[in-house]
Amino acid sequence: MSIPSSCDSVDTSTDAKMLSCLKQILLNRELPIISQLSVNSDGTPRTALNGKSQEVPFLGAQFAHHGDTGDYKRWNKSIQMARASPMPQLEHGTEKLPCIVLEIGAHREAKSSQEHIKKYPNCEYHAYEVIPQFAEELKELWKDEPRMHVHPYGLAENDIEIKVHINALNGLSTFVGDMAAGKNLDGKTTVTGQIRSFDFALSEIGQLHNREADAVIPTLLDINCEGCEYDLLLEAKKHGFIERVSVVLIGWHAYGKDGVGARAWQLCQVRAMLSETHEMAYGLGFGWEKVISK
Repeated sequence: MSIPSSCDSVDTSTDAKMLSCLKQILLNRELPIISQLSVNSDGTPRTALNGKSQEVPFLGAQFAHHGDTGDYKRWNKSIQMARASPMPQLEHGTEKLPCIVLEIGAHREAKSSQEHIKKYPNCEYHAYEVIPQFAEELKELWKDEPRMHVHPYGLAENDIEIKVHINALNGLSTFVGDMAAGKNLDGKTTVTGQIRSFDFALSEIGQLHNREADAVIPTLLDINCEGCEYDLLLEAKKHGFIERVSVVLIGWHAYGKDGVGARAWQLCQVRAMLSETHEMAYGLGFGWEKVISK
């Protein structure tokens, strides 16, 4: 197997995991997800409407690369049901010692937090958004919710500044995966965002909740940052941040300048890294994935 030079740092002990992951992603294999999803509560087979509005068996399965399945409603319903499955780790929060949820890439509404806060009211929520305009909209939207704290920056190992083209601001979320610090871009067509270190973020959370930074243990890290997830998770591992987190929800993205092949390699590299400390509850290449600490 030819390995891209940019990924030479992958330890040989992860080769088997990498090969298995790449086969799943690039060969578009259907994988098991949550077996109980294939039947109703009374034991009868569950069905779903496919893309042609035809009723078909619902397999409770995922596709490794959902973009090629040709049956988006089927995989989408499956993964949505999996995402809605309970997270008992978030149920133990109390008023004095709340669980902590971090949403990375909150965009304009922090939609994930909107769902989580209904189910897990004893958590404190932190929404991170690198685009200043969106961060201000978040603050306005959540101004009457004391459990929500909006942070106008993204997260990484070190403080950096990024520039995002204004054309990228019109989607459902902002793709920043190809944005690099210090690029010579036209200031009239870009907005500047700030990335702050994990240490800074933990210190800020600690101040808000009267805890030392070392005592801040995020319960859930919910990532939908449109391409930043690859670097973010690898840097979180290097920092030691990821070991603190009980549950990680990841939205994988394949678009951008790197292409699907390189993105598949990066995805599998991150999966291999996460497997050292977390177990996969479900996973969809270039879709949604959940891992839980061992």
